[in-house]
Amino acid sequence: MTQQTSHIYRCVHPIIDTTEPVPLWFTTSSFSQYSALIDPDDRVWQVELDPCSHSNARLHSLQIAPAVNFVDRTNTQTPHSLSLELVMQDPNWEFVDIIFPPSSSVIPVELASETDSTQPRILVDVNVTNKQKALINYTIEAGHSLRDLSLRSNIFKFFIRGKNLSTGLFHTTDGPNTFDLDAMNHP
Repeated sequence: MTQQTSHIYRCVHPIIDTTEPVPLWFTTSSFSQYSALIDPDDRVWQVELDPCSHSNARLHSLQIAPAVNFVDRTNTQTPHSLSLELVMQDPNWEFVDIIFPPSSSVIPVELASETDSTQPRILVDVNVTNKQKALINYTIEAGHSLRDLSLRSNIFKFFIRGKNLSTGLFHTTDGPNTFDLDAMNHP
């Protein structure tokens, strides 16, 4: 079986004014059921996303990349690898973490040995060491029933945590519906 591989990019544009007081995440978020996942000192973070290609990832305008979305899986008996690269568009910000809620159905690679490997899984590996790029790699094991790879699929529900380099404060996006902020999902 040949593994299928896909890679797409999204540019991340912070849209909050840090010269004004920014409220704490837990005082404004409508996703309080996830408060245990979020640092209590984090501020709310408003971002917009748009598709961009690797060569255009540092431009601040909408750049449509050749692969805007992942193609749905047609053969669930074949393993599938997905790479989603988030590219920061503001030099005053950096990525700190990507936080998946339990409802996302993914298993972090570092916890894979602690889970039942007799059933096909969706493993995720997050790399934010670059600070200006967050690389999220998904491995959908052969036999897993997931076919829907649209950006509204549960596996793409996560919070983005970042740091403002001017203020030194940490911020987390309001909810795990990151791609509801994506320009391509709104006609």
